[in-house]
Amino acid sequence: MANILTYCYHYDPQANTHSLRVVRVVQLGGMVTVASLGSFMFVMFRRDIQLGRNHDLTRKRTDDEKG
Repeated sequence: MANILTYCYHYDPQANTHSLRVVRVVQLGGMVTVASLGSFMFVMFRRDIQLGRNHDLTRKRTDDEKG
């Protein structure tokens, strides 16, 4: 287990802290994930609303279409 942690964290003895490189990569990956999921949801909800407007059951009929 200790060997796995050495790949993820690097101790800097001069600053007396662990390296933030991995933390920054994980934060960047999280932001990309949230942005991609948000844009996907936006596109899907927008497409769903447009399809709902064009659907026969939800579309308001004019006098000409009633027959």
